[in-house]
Amino acid sequence: MEELCDIPEQLKTLLEKYRFNVNTLSEYLAVPAEDIRQIAEGNLDVLPDDNMLRFEIFNKISFLYMIPYEGPDKKLSAFLMVLISHHGLSKDTIARMAGVEKSDIDKMLSGRMEQMAGEKKYRVAAAVMCLRFFLKENEPG
Repeated sequence: MEELCDIPEQLKTLLEKYRFNVNTLSEYLAVPAEDIRQIAEGNLDVLPDDNMLRFEIFNKISFLYMIPYEGPDKKLSAFLMVLISHHGLSKDTIARMAGVEKSDIDKMLSGRMEQMAGEKKYRVAAAVMCLRFFLKENEPG
């Protein structure tokens, strides 16, 4: 993994390397679009004075920046955990909706995804994405 860089550099990477849409970043970060480029160039004076708001913006930038560095299996497992722990879905429910066995969900949650066929991972990933999309309204903040 590459060395982590500071927040302006992370934002600049999102804009230049990944060609992230400025308007999408603006909406996600709750920062005016014209300020996004300034932050990427190191001008943090355009950020709100409130330290908690700054911290939230920095976290959101870092979350986006880290996406390419985290493995897809780890991300899928994390989303599965949200469905189970926050939304109260059972492993059996998720397995049935994905068309796989409950034991496949157990493998995913225990870090043994390498033992699963790509087709099964794909089916679970698709089901998890849909479930998260539809249940997102029930999540805080």
